[in-house]
Amino acid sequence: GGVCRGARPRAAAAAVPSDGVLQVADGGLATVTYNDADDGTGAPAVATHSSIVDCTPPVLSNVATTNITATGATLGFSTNEAATGRVDFGTSCAALTESQTGASDLAAHSFDLANLALATTYYLTATATDAAGNVATNDNGGACFSFSTLVQPSNLGFELGDFTSWSLQEIANSFSPAQVAGAGVNPGFGFFISAPTEGGFAALHGFDGGGPGTTTLATDIALSSNAETIVFDYRAAWNQSQFGATLDKTFTVDIEPLGGGTALQSTLILTAAAGTVNLDTGNLSGAVDVTAFAGQDVRLSLEWNIPEFFGGPAFFQLDAISVVEALIDSDGDGIADPTDNCTNVSNPNQIDSDLDGYGNPCDADFNSDGVVGGPDFGFFVTAFGAACGDPNYSAVVDLNSDCAIGGPDFVAFRDLFGGTPGPSGYSCAGTSPCP
Repeated sequence: GGVCRGARPRAAAAAVPSDGVLQVADGGLATVTYNDADDGTGAPAVATHSSIVDCTPPVLSNVATTNITATGATLGFSTNEAATGRVDFGTSCAALTESQTGASDLAAHSFDLANLALATTYYLTATATDAAGNVATNDNGGACFSFSTLVQPSNLGFELGDFTSWSLQEIANSFSPAQVAGAGVNPGFGFFISAPTEGGFAALHGFDGGGPGTTTLATDIALSSNAETIVFDYRAAWNQSQFGATLDKTFTVDIEPLGGGTALQSTLILTAAAGTVNLDTGNLSGAVDVTAFAGQDVRLSLEWNIPEFFGGPAFFQLDAISVVEALIDSDGDGIADPTDNCTNVSNPNQIDSDLDGYGNPCDADFNSDGVVGGPDFGFFVTAFGAACGDPNYSAVVDLNSDCAIGGPDFVAFRDLFGGTPGPSGYSCAGTSPCP
């Protein structure tokens, strides 16, 4: 016995005799019959198998990009049936040069896009293939979906693979010379092995040497008026017990005048106490409050104090340094602009009756044609005077959402007439549902 395989082209059209094409209809029943002259026992046999014909491709929805960083992003989308997902992406909608294929038989699809270029706009499409081989692509109406990686200031990152834009002053005879490197650097002594937390590179050094002295890594930065904190990831290891250490090592972050000088602010981040051993602190997050220096040009100075001559081996990793800015709430409704469906008009409850990403108070585009004009006024006149429960009441037209369409709504409509809906903080605004 063996396995016999066969294939027959199919089409959804009127049957043409002897054309070699199996004509089918979606939802129909296709039956294959195999007449076996000898089933292995000398007797004939008949085998049949029936399947429901599936000519309908999957429906893709909820295409969204999240977790956007300077070098990566996550793309997700949904399908109305189990399917294999694929994302095609690139720096031009006309040339999607990269792709990722996901697992099969999923209705929720997610792809982690990594090693992207800094401050770059990427375009993408989402594709799904169901078990029957039907394929569907969502290309956002031919325009492709898009997102932009974040701008990571060159003087705060290590993704160039060196200390470009940083000023390094290293203690003499450092236990492990300062370097920018990727994963896999092993300093020995049972310490952790380097593994960057963002991108492919991190700053590494020995945190010990011919002290007393200091290893310093500094750069000048321009803080915006919204600057709140400087954040970073760090990881450390030390043996201050077996090599005669009597003094603590410390890691501090100083804010100095532009170009350097006496510290204006000093923040202690880590102490490696004499007499202690820690082979791996694990990845830790540090933060320094810089609100007092918002809008100023200053020097950021990271300092590792090594108070004695070879107090004991140590190792330090630094990565993912960035400035966090305060979220702007332009209309003072308690919703930050990036997630506010009306950034210039207060809408604290984020009411959006037509689910198009524009909140009611800033959306008088009732017919969703992108402009507030005469047809929208017709909708307003029809609903004017109506209250909740009345046949002519429309929550979409109730701009202040008070369950009555009256004078305040007319004033709001008048102010919006002739313009466009919004603005909204959502990039999907104008589509439904959004977000």
